[in-house]
Amino acid sequence: MNPDRKLKRGLKDISPAFSEPTKAIPSIVRRVTLDGPPGVTVLSIFSPDYPADSFLLNTLLASRLANAQRPGHIISIDAEWDARQAGKEKRIFSQELLNLHLRRSRFSWSQFSEICRRRVPETATVTVPDQLIFLDVHYGCVPFDEEIAPILDKWIFFLQPRADSLSEAYKMMKATFAHNPHLEYFLVFEGDSKRKPLGPYLFERFSSILSERLGVNLVWLGYLDPSGAPNASPGEITLEHLFLGERRAMDNPAKVALAGLTELSLGRYMSTAS
Repeated sequence: MNPDRKLKRGLKDISPAFSEPTKAIPSIVRRVTLDGPPGVTVLSIFSPDYPADSFLLNTLLASRLANAQRPGHIISIDAEWDARQAGKEKRIFSQELLNLHLRRSRFSWSQFSEICRRRVPETATVTVPDQLIFLDVHYGCVPFDEEIAPILDKWIFFLQPRADSLSEAYKMMKATFAHNPHLEYFLVFEGDSKRKPLGPYLFERFSSILSERLGVNLVWLGYLDPSGAPNASPGEITLEHLFLGERRAMDNPAKVALAGLTELSLGRYMSTAS
């Protein structure tokens, strides 16, 4: 992985989407209704080719999925903050509204770990709001396999259709599978079908290897070109496939803690942490 590689496109290029309704995405299969009671789903999208663009990729995904029935919350984890602020009392925290249905919170790794370790008393009645949680975290900078993987429901890999990119993804899936056998894996190739037509063939070969060696079922989402025009290649990515599987129960205490991070609870957190 090259930590210095970055996508050419910036957040300013996708900001108009934050003020406009999300457009329907054409699908090659029957349309899946996403308006029902969704519960809480924890997702993350990551690229071994562009590790520095985790926030951009998660924002692209979240801006297409979040809506009034299922708002989105991007949780960004600054893994280097604790080292930079060693010996200082100031603690990182920020929260911003990206659009009407999508907000972002930013924590240091120590703060994130503290939140995930909190446990709700067995006698307490907890109301968890329906939402999509997107974890913006750099693989390799935090104990991802042991701490992040068990929380995730869905992990999307944004790859270039090349052997080295697929090899990096395979190593990550192999490392995390033992820590969360229920984790669902998805694949998106960079570009579009006209410029890189071998995508479906590479997906079939790669998914076959994963199934035989790891017992992992990989789901194909199509193509995405973050560096191009916002409306380029309509129908290239089929996000409905993210929600074709069975819904997982809220059986992970850390997941419950993250789902409870509403604006009110964040305010209480800051008051007790200071």
